[in-house]
Amino acid sequence: MKVYDSVKCNVVFGSAISNIQLGNLEEAEKNIQMMEDMFNQNLVDQTDIATIYYAKAKLFNIQGKNYEALRRIDDTINACIENGMKPQDLFLTGSYFIKLDVLNNLKKHQEALSLLE
Repeated sequence: MKVYDSVKCNVVFGSAISNIQLGNLEEAEKNIQMMEDMFNQNLVDQTDIATIYYAKAKLFNIQGKNYEALRRIDDTINACIENGMKPQDLFLTGSYFIKLDVLNNLKKHQEALSLLE
């Protein structure tokens, strides 16, 4: 039933991202916890851990928890690269945008600028 659970996890991920964008942060935290529970119970493919990292990065970014957001977005990017993506893959564009935003929030403008090169 891993396929069903993977689909369910993707739906919960979509709900988490939507809740973050709508400002329903408490509900987003519940969605992320549900995803983590599925991963911890080995119900979904462990290579998809980047979805949890990405959702957490977006949540932490909105909450102003910049260092946590930076750590999680780096985890997202690294997990994708470890699973075969190239660092310049277009799939990672959204992750790099989050990283740029967080770096700018941290006043690390030079590091943010280097991502654009």
